[in-house]
Amino acid sequence: EAWDIATGGITPLGDTIVVAIVDGGMLLTHADLTPNLWTNWGEIPGNGIDDDNNGYVDDVHGWDAYSSDGSVPSDGHGTHVAGIVGAKGNNGIYVAGVNWDVKLMPIAGSSGTTSIVLEAYGYALDQRAIYDSTDGSSGAFVVATNSSFGVNNADCSSGNYSLWNDMYDALGQYGILSCGATMNNNSNVDVTGDVPTGCESEYMISVTNTTRNDAKNSGAAYGATTIDLGAPGTQILSTYTGGGTSSLTGTSMASPHVAGAVGFLHASMSAGFASFFQSNPAEGGLLIKQLILDGTDPLPTLNGVTVSGGRLNLYNSALLSMETMAADSLDPNPVTNVTADTTEWYRVTLNWNDPTELFGGDAIPTFMINIYRDGELESSVWQGVESFTDIGLSSDSEYLYTLVTRVVANDSLSIGVSIPVTIAGGNCQPGDLTENNIVDVLDVVQLLRFVLGYNDPSPVHYCTGDLNYDNNLNITDVLMLMDIILGI
Repeated sequence: EAWDIATGGITPLGDTIVVAIVDGGMLLTHADLTPNLWTNWGEIPGNGIDDDNNGYVDDVHGWDAYSSDGSVPSDGHGTHVAGIVGAKGNNGIYVAGVNWDVKLMPIAGSSGTTSIVLEAYGYALDQRAIYDSTDGSSGAFVVATNSSFGVNNADCSSGNYSLWNDMYDALGQYGILSCGATMNNNSNVDVTGDVPTGCESEYMISVTNTTRNDAKNSGAAYGATTIDLGAPGTQILSTYTGGGTSSLTGTSMASPHVAGAVGFLHASMSAGFASFFQSNPAEGGLLIKQLILDGTDPLPTLNGVTVSGGRLNLYNSALLSMETMAADSLDPNPVTNVTADTTEWYRVTLNWNDPTELFGGDAIPTFMINIYRDGELESSVWQGVESFTDIGLSSDSEYLYTLVTRVVANDSLSIGVSIPVTIAGGNCQPGDLTENNIVDVLDVVQLLRFVLGYNDPSPVHYCTGDLNYDNNLNITDVLMLMDIILGI
């Protein structure tokens, strides 16, 4: 039911949602994870240089806090956890994560050694701080960390462990919620302690393990004041090293369901909520935590031994996130019935039905539809158009499009409606407009005929002639083609 509301991926404001997986590593080449793998596009892999000056060398897909470098190790446990958060959904292979579309940031650093743990969390914190300070041009919109590791029976307020708590508070100031797996034994954390799930930071969400029979797993810890909720963690099928799947049991499997839910709520939340979070990340993060607890299904075996007394219900919490701060009569409704036509390679045509009402039921005033591709604003079209064609796309590649209704008079926004798209296969040679496998002056002549309007270009001509990828054939493309011919 929750997937009828959203599938993750992008906030109503167009931010690409990132969940950091702090674990032993991750199989970066797993077919069900690579589509959702976070990439630092400002870094050139393997050159030994900090290309984007973010303080980390070769951090292309994350960080290894064990060895302080960007070579994330392959790890079965971390791969399994990552798949729960965000294995690619609706792709016909293996499993689907809580989020069909989300960016997974693998950080190797599951340890009892404080210096390693702080470096791991610090990487996620730094990327979010960079993102905020650059208005999203660099870094990553990290909204949650998952920690399916810890130190049993430890006191989070003593010694170096207090630094873990301080880090959760620091992450929380950016709206990043830290989800932690409690102990895999039937102990009361209120009495015995545990790190991290016994830490007092209000930005920590502590999770225990429930079974398919909706009962607390008898081998999982609890705590009326320390453990917030339960989530499925028994015999969970997810991605694993070797490129396939494996079924594992433990609180390690429960916690990423909640970390995934945090990311999911950023996609399902109202535009008003998203705007509030943008301006008030710490308060917004706590509100998301509360919506997760408020949305739980009460379970007798969790009553009195967890804060919420219930098990995660993603659908309930998603509904709450949609309703929160969305009752303003000036908020528009989203588009409906979004489809994608990819029958022609190199392009996609999106079709949809415009909204007719505001959230409060009044007739909607003049509006536009903002169209985002992989988190970047690609175009805006006026009401009534209900269609958009994007060209200059790569053959056999995947893209995520998100449509957001924007009222012109006050810039109020709807929730985003996302649709994943796979472009049909096909290839073309840039500049070969005559399709003779030779790029020469005849191609310049052909391109000029299209630019001047003497002939109508086909999709193939756009593929070969749109050299600056602006979805148009113009004089800039002609100049670029001449440079190709002259070898400039």
